[in-house]
Amino acid sequence: MQAMGFAAMGLSQMMVLLLAVGGVGIPLGMPPEKEDPNLAFVAPEKCLLYATWSGMAKPDASSKNHTEQLLAEPELARFAKALEESLVKVTAQFGQSEDPRLKKAAEMVPLWSRSILTRPTAIFVTKLAPKDNSVDVEAGLIVKADADAAKMAQLLAVLLAAGEPGEASPLKDVTIGGRKFHQLPPDPQALPVPMTFGADAQYFYLSLGEGVIDKMQARLAAKKTPAWLTKVRENLPVERRASLSFVDVKTIRETLLPLAGPQAEPIVAALGLNQIQTLEAVTGLDGEGIVSKSLVSIDGQSRGLLTLLEGPGIKAANLKHIPSDAMFATSVSIDAAKTFDTIDGLVRELGGPFAARQWEESLRGLEDASGIRLKEELLSAVGPTWTISMSAADGWFTGAVATVDVKDKAKLVAAQEKIIALAKQQAGEFGGQVEVKKSTENGQEVHYVSVAGGFMPFQPAWCITDKQLVVSFFPQTVRAILSRGPAEKSLADLPEVAAALAGEGNVVAVTYYDAQRWFESSYPYVQMLLPMMQAGMSEGFRELGSGGPPPQIFDAAMLPSARSIHRHLRPGVTVVRRTPRGLESTTRQTLPTANVGATAPVAVALLLPAVQAARESARRMQSQNNLRQIGIAVHNHHDVWRALPASHSLTKDGKPGLSWRVHILPYVEQQPLYDQFHLDEPWDSEHNKALIAKMPDVYKSPTSRAGEGKTVYLGVKGKNAAFVPPADSDKGKSNPPGISLAAVVDGTSNTIMVVEAGDEKAAVWTKPDDFEPDDKDPLKGLVNPGGRGFNAAFCDGAVRLITKAVDAKTLKRLFQRNDGEPVEIPE
Repeated sequence: MQAMGFAAMGLSQMMVLLLAVGGVGIPLGMPPEKEDPNLAFVAPEKCLLYATWSGMAKPDASSKNHTEQLLAEPELARFAKALEESLVKVTAQFGQSEDPRLKKAAEMVPLWSRSILTRPTAIFVTKLAPKDNSVDVEAGLIVKADADAAKMAQLLAVLLAAGEPGEASPLKDVTIGGRKFHQLPPDPQALPVPMTFGADAQYFYLSLGEGVIDKMQARLAAKKTPAWLTKVRENLPVERRASLSFVDVKTIRETLLPLAGPQAEPIVAALGLNQIQTLEAVTGLDGEGIVSKSLVSIDGQSRGLLTLLEGPGIKAANLKHIPSDAMFATSVSIDAAKTFDTIDGLVRELGGPFAARQWEESLRGLEDASGIRLKEELLSAVGPTWTISMSAADGWFTGAVATVDVKDKAKLVAAQEKIIALAKQQAGEFGGQVEVKKSTENGQEVHYVSVAGGFMPFQPAWCITDKQLVVSFFPQTVRAILSRGPAEKSLADLPEVAAALAGEGNVVAVTYYDAQRWFESSYPYVQMLLPMMQAGMSEGFRELGSGGPPPQIFDAAMLPSARSIHRHLRPGVTVVRRTPRGLESTTRQTLPTANVGATAPVAVALLLPAVQAARESARRMQSQNNLRQIGIAVHNHHDVWRALPASHSLTKDGKPGLSWRVHILPYVEQQPLYDQFHLDEPWDSEHNKALIAKMPDVYKSPTSRAGEGKTVYLGVKGKNAAFVPPADSDKGKSNPPGISLAAVVDGTSNTIMVVEAGDEKAAVWTKPDDFEPDDKDPLKGLVNPGGRGFNAAFCDGAVRLITKAVDAKTLKRLFQRNDGEPVEIPE
């Protein structure tokens, strides 16, 4: 157990450093080595996830590929080497610790990070399924590390074997294919499946699950590429492939979705996510630079959110208003009215009556305040093509402008007049006089907002033409768009954009950026800010290390000169198409970025605990649903009796009767059970005690391990709480009244009614036993060990998670209905 803990520490430190390397732009896997066919042969016939990357070759300065030319720059190579050396020094800082496990972890990180990031690697997951209270997983990793393969295995073995003095090593030796491998037996509290690892002359192997390496070696011997992998290569061809990833979304969804409870399936179906089958991605080099391609395969008729990507598409004419010197531009084809209808339908279908009512009230409030019917007068008046762009000639920030097609100019003009009238009514709220002014450009009216006597660093401006609604932070930018002549070159005339728009499929989105101009504007700041960042990072490593002087993580003076990078940069273009296969995306650029394959280890690390996370999420959702039903039942009781139930009833002789949970049974569809109780007897009478075992499911918290017949859904009781004890005059009443909601003077949305307490507070559900907050520590008893907080049902029926970070003063006010103090509900 100790060894596993320190192994996790070492591996997590390594992952942080890997991410740090990728984050500063080190060209991981670029340019790619020649692909190792064994990494394809090792791929299973069926798997949930597979990712491979070819490793990093030495860049060729004579290549015609601009990315390879950039990587071959001597200055960049020196910087990469210096950074690698600095990272090695940083990890060596851990080696100065007296703990031998940290020393081994420090020795392991540089070798592992260099091997996995720069050598041919493949990783896969073939099984990820719930099993009792843990996870049944099968996964494998293979790295063509050559001479370093054996050392990778040796270092990991030393790290996993390192325990407390005198503690026996948890590792055992196993023989696979005539070679010795190490195996860490399963541990239900840490890793519920065996971990096996070892090396041969070329490859390092690591697996989770039984018999995975045996299967890997059998596939290597068969030398057969699985059909699905061949298909991915055909779907997404790249000249020099650097990485490839595949995710079987359908199987993962079918495996994990049941864990989220019965309410999850209709949500996924309504959103249209059932149509997504697989995710495929390939990254590599072509004749010019880096190309990244991806495919989201979609099966059947689109539903939900996927229908929003079925617009008419983007054509060259839609981009004519964007100047050719744009630093950045993006365009999306999406119908605003259809988007509104889709969201409206999803809220009504998935949210239930309460959410639908809130949605309608919000819309009505917005429309009443503006005088504009959102869909009929505004959204239906605009077309499907939206653009955002930024031109260098118009300024780095001031040149930002957004446009949308106009379908009904008359409607937009009418809405504009209402907005202007509203602005005049609200004049003065911004610290000065608000005025909507206008000017003329090319016969078009440009409106802009001016604030006199107050500070606002921009003047929002817009113009409605026959074809477009143009919006910007400044009127000058709007005028620049209007003044463009038909002969001026546009973004659509650039070869990179024209090539992206050509081809098969409906273009639903396209993005362009001028890498050279962005580099010119940003790289000087990098040179200035890196020394300051370095100081902060060094201080962080001082705290993690042994207390000695922190190593210099990198020397900012080693950054490559701007010229050595700038001359190789070319514009980047991304295009997303809707094709018969699904959504296809292609990006072409010069600068290396983290490719999909290189991020696969992170994806796998996140997938392994996904089942447990899904279970916890499902339990939390189910518990909140239980509380909602309880809250609705209490409100229904109030509607019938004009009062909440008292905390409990009293027998004629004053003995504690039955809890409020019993008295709301008719309102949680448990009338037959309610009829079985003897309401004139104590909760623990022989007859009533026999009914404890029949506790309804609505009182069973999926997060609780309390015994049979016990619940952690407790009413908040006390003099000023939502649940009050019955009066003496109510002795013998079968259902004595409590307070009315009118007595919740602090507001029903600010007062907690029922809590999901910790197991230590669990009560027999029929017993008059509830939660009375501790005056000094009101959170006491509400949060189970390791929990984020507790669920609470408010007097208005809403259910929220209150995190354990809530301060005591705020929580005490939430428990009181009439203290008159303002309260801000914590998120």
